[in-house]
Amino acid sequence: MVHRASWSWSWDLEGGGETCGHRAEGCARRSLVDRAAGAVHTDLALCRLAAGGRLDAHAHSYERCVYVLGGRPVLELDGKMHQLETGRFALFPVGVVHAWRNAGSGRVRWIETQAPQAPRRRSYRWPAHWRRLAGQLGAAEDL
Repeated sequence: MVHRASWSWSWDLEGGGETCGHRAEGCARRSLVDRAAGAVHTDLALCRLAAGGRLDAHAHSYERCVYVLGGRPVLELDGKMHQLETGRFALFPVGVVHAWRNAGSGRVRWIETQAPQAPRRRSYRWPAHWRRLAGQLGAAEDL
C-alpha cells in the first residue's frame, strides 16, 4: 500500500499533532502509519518535545523503538539516565518504565515505531497513578 498524508506534513509538527497525554508538557506526536493508514500491527510516528518539555515516567504493553532526529533529550529508562543526541536510538521493551526531558534551549525530535499498535485507549501505564491508588488501598508500594 502507498498512501499520501491527508494533512500538511512538517518535521516540526507546526499546527498539528496530538499531545502526549496529561502527564506531559511541550510534547506532540503525529502518526504517519497507523490503523487509519491501513496498518494492522505497526505504528510509526513523528514526535517533538519543546525546550523545557517533559513526558513523565510511564510504560507500555508493547515494544517501542525511537530514533533521535534532532536535539539532545535526556531519557530515563528503567531507572537509568541516558543523554541521547541526533542519530542515537533506544528500544523500550514491554513494561519498562521510561521518561523524557528536554533541558536544552531547542526542540527535540524523534521518530518512533511500535508493535503491536497501541490500544485505542489507555495505552500508557503511569507509575505515579498506580502508587497513588496503592496508597488509597493500603497496598504495597512496589507496583
